[in-house]
Amino acid sequence: MYSHKTRFSIALAISIWIHLLLSLTMFLYQGNNKSNGQTGTLEKKEMLEVEMTSNDDLNKIKRENHDGNEGGKDGENIRRKQAEQFEKDFKVKGEWRELVKKLSQNSNLRQNFPETFDNINTQSNVKESYIFRKRHYEDLVVKEVFPTLLNLEKPFDQIIREAPKSLDKYNERNEIIKNYRKWSNGEIVENRPNVHIVKNSFKSAHHPLEFPKTSREKYFNSTLRESKESQLYNFINRYFEFDPNKGDLPVAVRELYYDNLQRLVYSFSSDPTYLYIDYFDENLNKEDFLKNSLAQVARLKGSKTQTELLFAIQDIYEIQQRAWEIYFNFSNMYKNLSLEQKKKLRYETLRRIQERYQPVLAQKKISNYKDAVRLYSTRREEITDYIIKNTPDHYRKEDAIFEKGRIHWDLGIIQNSDIEKAKAIEIWKSIQYATEVSNNAVFLNRETLEKLKPVFVDYDRLQNVSLVEGHIQNIIQQRQLQRLINKGKREDQILWTK
Repeated sequence: MYSHKTRFSIALAISIWIHLLLSLTMFLYQGNNKSNGQTGTLEKKEMLEVEMTSNDDLNKIKRENHDGNEGGKDGENIRRKQAEQFEKDFKVKGEWRELVKKLSQNSNLRQNFPETFDNINTQSNVKESYIFRKRHYEDLVVKEVFPTLLNLEKPFDQIIREAPKSLDKYNERNEIIKNYRKWSNGEIVENRPNVHIVKNSFKSAHHPLEFPKTSREKYFNSTLRESKESQLYNFINRYFEFDPNKGDLPVAVRELYYDNLQRLVYSFSSDPTYLYIDYFDENLNKEDFLKNSLAQVARLKGSKTQTELLFAIQDIYEIQQRAWEIYFNFSNMYKNLSLEQKKKLRYETLRRIQERYQPVLAQKKISNYKDAVRLYSTRREEITDYIIKNTPDHYRKEDAIFEKGRIHWDLGIIQNSDIEKAKAIEIWKSIQYATEVSNNAVFLNRETLEKLKPVFVDYDRLQNVSLVEGHIQNIIQQRQLQRLINKGKREDQILWTK
């Protein structure tokens, strides 16, 4: 019989694998997860329903061809008039009129569709504070769950050049959303045609940041419960005037993203749509970091801090790439949902996300998950090449080469391509340690590469190729497992305490 500590580790590891992979076509070598019924000590509880309406009320929900206009034509006319009044009061023009229309159409989403919690797995060991946390359903529809999709065809260096203007536009959009919601709730909002935009202008760096590890841990623990937007805004304004090369700013930026702004997602129900919503919610939060960090990348050219930001951006593209599997899975799933299921908040939110991106996907000729993987892999490789070319003094250059190899390896697994797998191994074998060349060289994946080297020999001999590939896959996946286990324990202690 497993101990409580062992059961917790198993449950946490399963959730971490979900966060890392989110794939139904995982490599057979990983084994199967048959820990259900053995994990968790969460007390058995009744299935809860939040904001539920009665069956009679549910029957009164009227939707016309799923166009998002709850309440029939009367409700549609009221929302149209409200939108027109807001546009007039705030002098909204151009593309922002479409945003106001979207805000109006989705303003009653939570009121018209009940948020329910069904089929909760009481043995999942996921804290109730996580299960019943607030989810940003309206924002999932109004803002961008997939901000990386919209300019996927642009060269990455062009995206960097345009990043400051893109950030201004992003801030303007958020200001309009905030003002509309205040205005529609009857709150007083300053009537002004030009919204306030926070400019990212900094003085030249004067001295290195002294931020030792113990101080960083204390700072990040104290800020973890704040909104991710507040954490990022405060960090940029507090620390980004320091030298971007010397001192502790680069490592602090890395820890800000991976320790605080990147969160784990947990499965707590046999219904996968809870996981889908939570994963999309995490992707939604990536938009703020993406916009702000790209603007800083444009400002901090050729610096270690720029390199750390670029690694985080590459990670966001990978997370967004995985999210497309959820998108296409739900597209197939929705066809088989019952009418009662379609009346629930999470299903309707996911449907509206589908509706939002269908024309964009058609324009970019993305019809399935493999199409998305191909395009996102190209972008991610473009980012690693940018790091290799621009990072100063070999700083994490080998990590960028390693990630480039991993991109091809993952592509080979998903597409079942021996050519991509072989290319990945050749890239990994080409890595030359630069520690002797520069004291600034940092290679975080050195231990993983050392584990892979003996396996490459067996691969070259073409002996038991499937077993060797499974071994490589296992080494790649194991490299971050302990960090994520520690991350899960920390989030439980600070964020999900009950």
